[in-house]
Amino acid sequence: MEFKTAAPLMCAGISIYGGIVKANVPKGSSIGIVGIGGLGHIGTQVAKCMGYKVAAIDVKQSALDAVASYKHSPDVLILASDHVGECQRKLSAISGVYPGLDATVLATDHPAAFELAAALTRKHGTMVLLGQPEKGITMSYATTIYKDIKLVGSLVADTAQAQELINLFSENMLHVQVKEWRLEDAEQMKQDYLAGNSEGKNVIVID
Repeated sequence: MEFKTAAPLMCAGISIYGGIVKANVPKGSSIGIVGIGGLGHIGTQVAKCMGYKVAAIDVKQSALDAVASYKHSPDVLILASDHVGECQRKLSAISGVYPGLDATVLATDHPAAFELAAALTRKHGTMVLLGQPEKGITMSYATTIYKDIKLVGSLVADTAQAQELINLFSENMLHVQVKEWRLEDAEQMKQDYLAGNSEGKNVIVID
């Protein structure tokens, strides 16, 4: 594995892998990855290879198109700007007894994503919180308390899980979308990220 591929796995990769593990749902269950950025584009592939039915959820159609083109692509693509009812209709293809997803993993810090994820998580389902909004997390009681949704916090994975991820990644030849930068261009990389123009993971190459 090239260093530029391995490097993002030791932060973004183990963060999203740890979140999927924390969801603690059996194989064959449905998992939604909310936010298909640096973490999420890895997470959709990982969850698929772990035996889950996967929904990719993002506000950018380009992000959804990207993961749809991968070898291990999601089962359902959800454009976050669609009406909630339309999103739920699309999920019916992978839903079980209760309408909605068995678990959602929040790989974004956009405040609106948390309420959408709660709306798309089934009754008695689980939400794994990775995203860290600056002003905190806000969700309606109607989509959490009334549906008896379990909220689980997750930060990163442990050492053993990191090894599991590397093995899974290597065996299934998963893809990491990487943009390489020189050290002297680090400030431009930062500005692109803050402007929302970056996709996948940024990697600074130091000779």
